[in-house]
Amino acid sequence: MVAQLIENSRRSNAVADSSPRKKRGMVLPFEPYSITFDEIVYSVDMPQEMKDQAVMEDGLVLLKGVSGAFRPGVLTALMGVSGAGKTILMDILAGRKTRRLP
Repeated sequence: MVAQLIENSRRSNAVADSSPRKKRGMVLPFEPYSITFDEIVYSVDMPQEMKDQAVMEDGLVLLKGVSGAFRPGVLTALMGVSGAGKTILMDILAGRKTRRLP
């Protein structure tokens, strides 16, 4: 019984491999880019709650001195604890947030 299942599997794989593969969908042009960034600083206005607690600064620095690189063909993981600024960094690199110096 097991030998018969293995033989049937081999036959179905041989049939699938011998059939010409059809390309489906549109092939989009791909141009590899490298992205590097150096000493990114990002801050926001100090929240009123913190001002009420006698915090004297005008701005709250969320990212300070962040540098890195993304290269084509290399899988890169952006890792950090909750609240570390991963999404803010990606938003800045994508142009969704503007950079403001403290």
